[in-house]
Parts: sequence; C-alpha cells; structure tokens
Amino acid sequence: SNGMCWSNDGKNWVQSNIATGSFHFATFVGGIFVACSDSNGMCWSNDGKNWVQSNITTGGFAYAAPANGIFVALSGSNGMYWSNDGKNWVQSNITTGGFVYAASANGIFVACSYDTKGLYWSNDGKNWVQSNITTGNVHFATFVGGIFVACSGSNSMYWSNDGKNWVQSNITTGSCTYATSANGIFVACGESAYYKELDITKDKSFSEITDPASIAEMNVDKAILPLMTRTRDKAIFVDYDKNKKHIIHADESYSEESL
Repeated sequence: SNGMCWSNDGKNWVQSNIATGSFHFATFVGGIFVACSDSNGMCWSNDGKNWVQSNITTGGFAYAAPANGIFVALSGSNGMYWSNDGKNWVQSNITTGGFVYAASANGIFVACSYDTKGLYWSNDGKNWVQSNITTGNVHFATFVGGIFVACSGSNSMYWSNDGKNWVQSNITTGSCTYATSANGIFVACGESAYYKELDITKDKSFSEITDPASIAEMNVDKAILPLMTRTRDKAIFVDYDKNKKHIIHADESYSEESL
C-alpha cells in the first residue's frame, strides 16, 4: 500500500512520487519501466524514480510483458491489453476474466487464465484465441527446452509444441505453480509447506511463517539442509552427512527418518 520505491544499490531505498497503492509487478524493457497496480491500472517511467499514470487509470493488473515488439498486460478482471510503447494501452478482444501470467516464444503469446478458463494464445498479442484447454485456473506458463509448459491450479501440468494445442502430462492432479529447465532436466514446483528458514534445535522446535512459496532450506544443529521436496502438508529436507530425512509437517509435527 506504499506505492513504489527505487534504489541505486538494492540496499537503500527511496520513495518514488507514487507513495500510495499496491503494485503487483514491474518490468523494464526498451528503455521504459512499466508497473502493474492492484487497483489503479498501469503506470510507466523513464527512470524508475518518477512515474506517470497511463491511460488505464482503474482496475487491477497482475503482469506485463514485452514480446514481439509490443507490451501485453494482464488484468485481474478485464481481460488483456496491449501497447506499442508501454504508455498508451488498448483493450484486446478479451475484455473480461482474470489473467495472471503470459509467455512468448517463436512468435506465439500464451496467456494463463485465473478465472477457470484455461489457456489462450495469440500471434500478435492483440487478438487472442482460447486453446483446447478451456477450463481450470493456470498459474504459470513458460517456454523451456523447446516446448511450452503450463502449471495448472488443479490439473497439474500441461505441455505444448506450439502454444496452441496442449497435452496433459502424466501428472494430472494437484496444484503446480512454477516450472523451469536447466542442465537437461525440467523442474516443477507444487504448493508448498508452510515453514521456511526453520531453525531446528535439539528439542525440535521451529517457527511458522505465512509465505508458503519461499521455503528453501532448514537449519539443524547449525547445519544447513537443502529442501528435497514439499507438498501442502509437509516439507522434507535431507541431511546428507547423517543420511537422514528431516520432515516438517504442516500440523507442526517433526520426524527424522533414515533414507
């Protein structure tokens, strides 16, 4: 609710001329910053310090992305918009519904509906077509390893060679929120456990946090253990030296098992 801030070093921050309101996302491309407001539309800036309201002054926006020479912005309730310069926006042919993320590759845009309408695609970012996935909330889509991958809120994972025609993966249930690829493998993340930066003492005490997406490691007797996997109910960390699994459950129980 404090608008936007800027920093020269990432350590010390200064309030911009936008001192109120919530913002979901900001990006920089082509010499301009673009920011998505929770309720006041879109803003832009040449330097990241001084911001100007765009022609879209109301409504919540979740994401904006440049690709193929234009910007695409995703509204929380009013469909999708596009812009040639990041300053002046035009409503696309999709005028209703909530969208949360977009990806582009090989001349194709892919947009994720968070209004139970699946996946959309576009050749130009202006005119959109619903794909063969017509239901369900989709959190995220990306182009990695030569294919598109999409993460569903209930039907887990989809993939596509062209961004238009999608195939259900072998993981057909559960919520997936993010996917990436490196070193010849794909990695996908589902819903998280509810604990992070856990400091496990000999009495097995730990603290709860409210950010399920940020769990990454755990300290056990001053040793940092990497996350092995996590679900809605538990997070499992591996102590390679002791060959143990350290399991934290969302119901605040703790267990230690041999691999």
